[in-house]
Amino acid sequence: MKVSVQSRIFFYILLVVVFWVTYILLKPYLGVVVFSVITVVIFKPVYDLILRCVGGHKGLATTLTIIGVLLAVLVPALIVINITLNQASLLVQDVSSFVSGHNTNFGVIIDRINEIIVLVPFAEDYQISEESIRQALRNIAGPVTNFVANQAISLGGASVEWITDVIIFLTIVGTLFPTYEKAAQLIKDLSPLPDELDQIYLSRFVAMTKAMFKGIIVIAVIQGVIAGVFMAVAGTWYVFFLTLLAIFVAVLPMGVNALTIPVGIVHFLLGNTWQGIVIIAGSLLVVSQLDNLVRPKLVSRDAYLNPALVLLSAFGGLVWFGFLGVIYGPIIAIFFVTTLEIYLKYYRISAPAAMAVPLKKKFKQNKWKRAARG
Repeated sequence: MKVSVQSRIFFYILLVVVFWVTYILLKPYLGVVVFSVITVVIFKPVYDLILRCVGGHKGLATTLTIIGVLLAVLVPALIVINITLNQASLLVQDVSSFVSGHNTNFGVIIDRINEIIVLVPFAEDYQISEESIRQALRNIAGPVTNFVANQAISLGGASVEWITDVIIFLTIVGTLFPTYEKAAQLIKDLSPLPDELDQIYLSRFVAMTKAMFKGIIVIAVIQGVIAGVFMAVAGTWYVFFLTLLAIFVAVLPMGVNALTIPVGIVHFLLGNTWQGIVIIAGSLLVVSQLDNLVRPKLVSRDAYLNPALVLLSAFGGLVWFGFLGVIYGPIIAIFFVTTLEIYLKYYRISAPAAMAVPLKKKFKQNKWKRAARG
């Protein structure tokens, strides 16, 4: 069938409209869709292993893989929630006892801080009192309590949305696991680029997705747990809660040092000298070096990004997409870098190359003129 220019233009306009309407329709669930695709990419090796073990039965392999994914997510989540609630209740009790004036540790810390302030030039007249800190905690306690209550109400009201998201997640994951290769080929068929370039994009996407999971989530968990071990050896209070907090802090530029160094300083202020040394030295000499030792073994070369670009894209992802933006941002950045590389290698027209064609034509014309004269 011969396609006219008018028909082609109309079809492209229709294509844009259809894509736009579909985007509006799926926009509320794009986060779930992206998370589902990332889950499939990360756990595809697990699916392949199970598929071989069950003799190639895709339905059974898909079911077992989804159960494994849910267990890998739900069990740690339940443990973390339980530990967090218990540690948070202990923290609330200690803060309440401090506000009522029944906690001696805070008094010791305040006395040590005042002793240090006396040694600071131009600040020797400034002293911190327990009553001022108690009053500040009373002022903070009200808004924090209201915030927690509001969040609990919003989580309860969002239960229907959670159920919908889970259903969509299970549907997408269950569809993509057995049709992974077909989906990749469909992307190549839809793309107007050569299959070679499409494969570069797909390979970089898969490599960066796995790299961000391994390089951020896995390394953060390892660093946070080891930092928690040092804090436990030092007899730190709320060690499970602080370990969980260390895992989240490990994603930031300063890493776990942003948490462990203040904890070590608190031990020094309480007179626990060796405990403070253990925490700070362990964090600086052991935990901080894990990134340099573990990351090269976990991250593929295809997923390499300049550290500054990783940092910028991760923070940008946090602003736009929330916590998961730590993974989404670098994935978008790898597409940007890959596009630049493809442009420089395949599509850039350099000045000498652009001049070569007209110069070659001019040379041929002069050759024919010389031949005519001769």
